[in-house]
Amino acid sequence: MNDRVLFGIGTILLLVGVVAAACGGGGDGGGDSEPEPTATTAVQQPADSEVNVRLFEWTVDADVESVAAGAVAFNAANIGGVGHNLVVIRSDLSADALPVIKGAGVDEASSAIEVVGKIEELEPGLDESMVLDLEPGVYTLICNIVDEADAGRRSHYQLGMRIELQVN
Repeated sequence: MNDRVLFGIGTILLLVGVVAAACGGGGDGGGDSEPEPTATTAVQQPADSEVNVRLFEWTVDADVESVAAGAVAFNAANIGGVGHNLVVIRSDLSADALPVIKGAGVDEASSAIEVVGKIEELEPGLDESMVLDLEPGVYTLICNIVDEADAGRRSHYQLGMRIELQVN
């Protein structure tokens, strides 16, 4: 091969490398960047308070019953044997009276509730955190996964996975 052909091939390879680097994952909006947070209303600020939540069959267990209003970190850990999620809901309804769609769990689109934040399904042994900016009031923490194996198609909420949190 002559020098011009080798120079041309080298230039093409260099351009391909530059384009690949620009499109690759560097966390700067490239093609393979980190996934977006799953919390629907998470805020990017340090937390003023913290709630450690353990999710397991059929319980939502929080280490506190109340927190101060403001930025609240929810640290959810699935210590159970099946997938669970964490949905933070604000409503005037009690924790056991949220609107349910048969076979689909709590109606997260209902006008009777406000979904403030959500950590999508966590497989057993996994954990995830989100920080939410909460106003004073009563919030309900639930798992809204529907158990596909359950003949009645009940959600984990309907099986008892719910707890109230007071925000002062």
